[in-house]
Amino acid sequence: MKIRRMFTGLFLFLLMSLFMVPACSAQAASYQVVNTYENPKVGGVTFSFSSGSSTNYLYVTKNGTKSVLCSGQALNPEIVTNGSKVYCYTWNYNSGTATVYKADVSTRKIEEEVFSVSAGENFTLGGYYNGKIYYVKGLDPGTLCSYTVSSGKHKSLVNNVTEVTQSGKYLYLTPYNGDVGPSTLRVYNASSGKVKTITKKLFTYTVLSGKVYYVEFKSSNIDGYGPWKVRVRRCALNGGSKKTLISSLSVNGIVKIGKKSIKYLNSNGTQKTKKY
Repeated sequence: MKIRRMFTGLFLFLLMSLFMVPACSAQAASYQVVNTYENPKVGGVTFSFSSGSSTNYLYVTKNGTKSVLCSGQALNPEIVTNGSKVYCYTWNYNSGTATVYKADVSTRKIEEEVFSVSAGENFTLGGYYNGKIYYVKGLDPGTLCSYTVSSGKHKSLVNNVTEVTQSGKYLYLTPYNGDVGPSTLRVYNASSGKVKTITKKLFTYTVLSGKVYYVEFKSSNIDGYGPWKVRVRRCALNGGSKKTLISSLSVNGIVKIGKKSIKYLNSNGTQKTKKY
């Protein structure tokens, strides 16, 4: 009898596990900021964008079917999405007013107008994390702000910010930089609200496979003409555990930063590749 009860219990456990697996596997991707002009794919959905003389269109393609998600004269190609929900916006250049909307990919419809804000001469979406939409208003200097969806409250977070890249709870912040020269790269932890400086000599950076790869000038005093002496470094998403990958490199420009190598332009303008 004991053996029979054990067999019956094991059978029921395996049967329950079999029916529980599909529900756990269908999870949405993490939210990220993407430019739909570049036809990005998020959570199995490809986004694309077209602009016309009077109306702009945001498209979604899923399972081979392409359809319009939303449209508008001042619709911007930049969105925040996890492949299921989309936050998009219009920005009126003359009034400086930005309006953010929430759309549903499955129904291909705008669900609601989330908020409008006076953004001045610039507005960009920065990300979404734990019920908050992050955005930048203003240009030089700009301000990173948050909007809490549940309460409808706006909050100014970090000054001197123009561009934002999101990776999970981390937002990477850079200021306006009109000339070639050292810039500052900071990381904002959306969970703790803390800001950390990664480098004050930034040339360029990218986030790959859970790491931040960045190129920084070796000197803070440079002119606007290359070639420049730089070094290539890597750090954790929180800005810690820094490691130098290439201690010195002479470049006229950076083409692409990879996990194992970097493509750059040398003093003659020729594209080269150097492995780490």
